[in-house]
Amino acid sequence: MIISSAKISRIKLARVALVLLFTSVCSPAMAAANLESNANPVPGKSATWLETLNYYRIASGVSPVKEVKAFSEAAKKHAIYVGKTPEKYFTGVYENKHKENPDSPYATEEGITDGAGQIAWSSSDSAANSVHQLMGAPIHAIGFLRENLETTGYGFSPEDGKDSFVHTFSTLSGLSKEKRSKVILFPGDGSTVKLNSFDGNEVPEPRESCAGDWKSFHGLAIIASLLKEPHKNLKASLTTPDGVTFDDSENLCVVTENNFKTTDEAYGGALGPILSNDHMVVMFARNPLGYGFHTAKITQPGQKDITWSFNILTAPLATHSFVSKNGKDLEWKDIRGLSEDPVLGYTIKVKDQVAKTVDEFTTTDDNKSFTSFNLGNDLKNKLFCVSVETRLFSIAEPSCFYGPGIETPQILKASYPWVGDFAYLKDKITLYSNYKVDHTFTLSTPSACSAKLNKLGQVEVIGKTTKNCIVTISNEGLFGVAAATKTFTLKFVDKTKSNTVIRCFKAGVEKRYVGYKPQCPSGYKSK
Repeated sequence: MIISSAKISRIKLARVALVLLFTSVCSPAMAAANLESNANPVPGKSATWLETLNYYRIASGVSPVKEVKAFSEAAKKHAIYVGKTPEKYFTGVYENKHKENPDSPYATEEGITDGAGQIAWSSSDSAANSVHQLMGAPIHAIGFLRENLETTGYGFSPEDGKDSFVHTFSTLSGLSKEKRSKVILFPGDGSTVKLNSFDGNEVPEPRESCAGDWKSFHGLAIIASLLKEPHKNLKASLTTPDGVTFDDSENLCVVTENNFKTTDEAYGGALGPILSNDHMVVMFARNPLGYGFHTAKITQPGQKDITWSFNILTAPLATHSFVSKNGKDLEWKDIRGLSEDPVLGYTIKVKDQVAKTVDEFTTTDDNKSFTSFNLGNDLKNKLFCVSVETRLFSIAEPSCFYGPGIETPQILKASYPWVGDFAYLKDKITLYSNYKVDHTFTLSTPSACSAKLNKLGQVEVIGKTTKNCIVTISNEGLFGVAAATKTFTLKFVDKTKSNTVIRCFKAGVEKRYVGYKPQCPSGYKSK
């Protein structure tokens, strides 16, 4: 099974007999050119299940498939069987839901022969979402990518007594007798996908042969289906967008027919045949893949390396909203500047914390005046939450702020590396706010110290001399958070000239501390 993204709360996947596919291997340069041309863009949220499925097939170098009405009708019958059959019939060999118990009133010959290909449970009735999620499960994804799959079908049914839907795909009856001719790679060489993780709920579970903590490998399953058995000394690597290469078992798990393990009594028997029949190499990074360009590589003794590259699209961060400088507008940044995933619009929900009501507004603009909401002048108890929708993603976690009138004061602080109000020369003193905001600063004593902003928007100060260092930091505040300014006089001392000794006593035990203005720890007294 698979746990889904924001729109799908639960998806279960079950076993299916799979035949692996193959695609030609390209160079990273060719992959980059393919990405730039964007000839096969990621399908948007309005795409059909067949458009979504064929997107993945084309990206992996195999021909698109057609829907056959009879297969869809059979898939529908099997979905009804799975969704409506009482639990008492799912026992023994029929615990495997690719079979149908003939005693069930919903069992049909068509459902078990043509309909029981791939199965998913979902809280969404979106067939396209089910395709995306099945593609994130390697033992099932390969079933969609068979080179000789020519026709297919799809059906779904609500699940009795539960807030979920059963989705089934016919992926066996539409196979031709053509022999395999290509190496299949997923994500396809030069392709872009909006998947980046494996949620760990596929059956059979493919990761049991990973390191001892195998459940912690959550990167998107990267697949290569070879033309012959993988070499027992096969090695693999993954290079991330920031240039880091993972090739060790602690950071990259590699599963083949030579090393797989399973403890799944119901579905585990399918894992070995699927891996060996199709010579699969499956890679899992320990962490979900980040946004950007990745390169995978497979090395086998005496054979040419297989190297391919692909682009990962991740959901944009929650909208960064803020009050305008004049305090009259709510503004937000266009957080998506990608041609393949442009912003479609914004939704603003205004929650009245007293009346317990919610007003909703939509716009394509990047700002909105408070008066345009027509909610009156008193906005102190109203929470404004802004979310963004892109072509591929809907953001579930908006940025929220209270309306004008509530201003929380900021506290500007200095963090010293040692106990006390000093730092040694060449040590860092950090100036910051209790809110995550970018600061501006003025350095009044450049001869005494240097200052710069770090990646968190904090001000880092380093002493040059033992003279007083004077730095003023300020920021314009946030929506509901007051602006703040504070001047700090910072003290740096020469470590070699600050060897004051203090004697501290507790219960007759003496301890001595050396340094600049040393102090006795809690519970000790000085004499």
